[in-house]
Amino acid sequence: MDKMMDTIASLGIGAIAALYIYGLRAGWSIPLNNNPRTAFIAFVVFGMAACGIGIGHSIETAGWSNPMVILGMGFGLINMYIVYTAFTGRTFMFVNDYTSATIALGGVMVLKVIIKLAMNLVYP
Repeated sequence: MDKMMDTIASLGIGAIAALYIYGLRAGWSIPLNNNPRTAFIAFVVFGMAACGIGIGHSIETAGWSNPMVILGMGFGLINMYIVYTAFTGRTFMFVNDYTSATIALGGVMVLKVIIKLAMNLVYP
């Protein structure tokens, strides 16, 4: 039950982040929506919080050498490179500003959530 609560907490944080990004794109009047850099930083913080909860359960359940854990860590490294790219002003694929970095980060986060849900089915 404890492991399921970790997953629910991780998904809840992810849902809040997704709703926040949707609100930014939809033009809602929400905090931090006037500066793409600030919104990106908030999204990074939400993502790191969700990943911090999810990785603990994954390592505890499957171990470091599990292929699904390694795949999730690979996507995490991609996310870290996207953040690095955005903060340094470099270009990585289509990421060349904070808005495109936020979209790319969100896309990779969705892949990490799918991996996490698959792990919960394989390793209950």
